[in-house]
Amino acid sequence: MATTQFNESARLESLHGYCVLDTDPEQTYDDLTQLAAQICDTPISLISLVDENRQWFKSKVGIAVNETPRELAFCAHAIEQADEIFVVQNALLDDRFANNPLVTGDPHIRSYAGAPLVTTDGYAIGTLCVIDQRPRELTDQQLHALKTLARQVVSQLDAQINVRLLNGAAIELENERREMQLILDHVPAYVLFKDTHNNILRVNKQVAEAVGKPAAEIEGRSAAEIYPELGDKFYREDKEVIRSKKPLHGVIEHLDVDRRGARWIRTAKIPIANRLGEVERLLVVALDVTELKEVEDSLRQSQTELSEVNAHLEELVKQKTAELEASKKWFEDLYENAPDMHVSVDPSDSHVLQCNRTLLSETGYEREEVVGESVMKLYHPDSRADAMRAFQEFRTEGSVLNAELVLARKDGSQIDVILNASSIRDEQGNIVASRSVWRDVTERNRLTQHAQRNAERLAHLARVATMNEMATGIAHEL
Repeated sequence: MATTQFNESARLESLHGYCVLDTDPEQTYDDLTQLAAQICDTPISLISLVDENRQWFKSKVGIAVNETPRELAFCAHAIEQADEIFVVQNALLDDRFANNPLVTGDPHIRSYAGAPLVTTDGYAIGTLCVIDQRPRELTDQQLHALKTLARQVVSQLDAQINVRLLNGAAIELENERREMQLILDHVPAYVLFKDTHNNILRVNKQVAEAVGKPAAEIEGRSAAEIYPELGDKFYREDKEVIRSKKPLHGVIEHLDVDRRGARWIRTAKIPIANRLGEVERLLVVALDVTELKEVEDSLRQSQTELSEVNAHLEELVKQKTAELEASKKWFEDLYENAPDMHVSVDPSDSHVLQCNRTLLSETGYEREEVVGESVMKLYHPDSRADAMRAFQEFRTEGSVLNAELVLARKDGSQIDVILNASSIRDEQGNIVASRSVWRDVTERNRLTQHAQRNAERLAHLARVATMNEMATGIAHEL
């Protein structure tokens, strides 16, 4: 046991840290006081905790009151005595207590023995004491037992603190898990975690929807059961990643992994190692790049008619492919490095609570210039009215779907975005924050406009060719 200290402010802080004062009776403590009374053969036994102004009884045998003033308490003397049981054999013969109302009146204390309740940091916060209404002396065995029971009281107090800390940690862990699942469900990709034996540990909403089963029916099962035709192939890739301990990136395949039919999928597999460097899990992220593939194919088909435009578009495709390759780092941190701009907003005042690095990179702002500021700062002036309407819709409905808005970079240039936002709610169902995703569609809009201009140019060339043919025919007739 640690050496008892008497530093009153620190002692009180230690006492209040147990959060036990004025709590209801508990059988565990009542058993200890009952046992102390039986061992010491006394009519009264107390677990007494001494605060600033009183001694309060967590457990009591033989008296009805719940507390007495500190200035009358025998226990107030006991906590000042270092690592020893405080004993009064006859209070009437002791000048400190002879005139004490607890001696001259009810409960007529004559003998007292109190074992200090000494915490692990060395402070006596109270006592386990036994009281008799006749003068007497306890045996060494009884005093030893009283001291042992006092240690049990402290152990029980410590155990309750540990339970509260454990429950708090469990609640915090569950909140983090729910928030991470919310992030996973809003990543525009199929995301799952697997162990080294091809079992699926966790999936996001996109995977569950693609499989057509709730996440609970997928998690804990072998990938071979979920994808019978592809499970073995996927597992061969998994084992190579586990063996090499290196990520596998950029695998593009035409797979039937969605109820919409075969899709073009770009897959990355990231090994997750423990502190010893042993791979324990795999993070699998698959992006649906079907639309990109279709655009690429369409551009190739028009190569003979729009060779100059096609060459430019091919360069854009290469650029986009390079951007996709560069974006692989986001797998290391699904939130910070997500390909879309993520931002969490306080619904009460529109202030930004959190944002990812992609947003900072796209807009040119530093984190301290965004977090804590109004999200409206990030919108282009011409788009702020629409943005405010979308924000009001979120506050009313709790979500926003496919809102087309325009952001403004720090240098003033524009970013066309599509906004999707969902709400984070507390246990009472109140909206406490948004989880918003801005998808950059600037290039898509520019390509659409470019294609429209090229179509107009072809139509013009066709009209000129027709006129040339007519002129040639007229010249021939003449």
